[in-house]
Amino acid sequence: MRVLIVDDNARSRRILEEMLQRRGMLGVSAADSSQAIAAIAEANASGTPFGLALVDSSVPGLDSLGLGS
Repeated sequence: MRVLIVDDNARSRRILEEMLQRRGMLGVSAADSSQAIAAIAEANASGTPFGLALVDSSVPGLDSLGLGS
């Protein structure tokens, strides 16, 4: 499963990527909303959408609920 990780903290993203990898999942990281939206668009365009998104609710400038719609 492909998982989008959105967090402005690089260490948190790396830890989550490693945890997902150990469980056979692929974590794709984004540090902010523009990176997250670009990753979603690219995934959808390539026919490999994300099955799950882990979004830090405190990322500056990011409406995590709006990102999911």
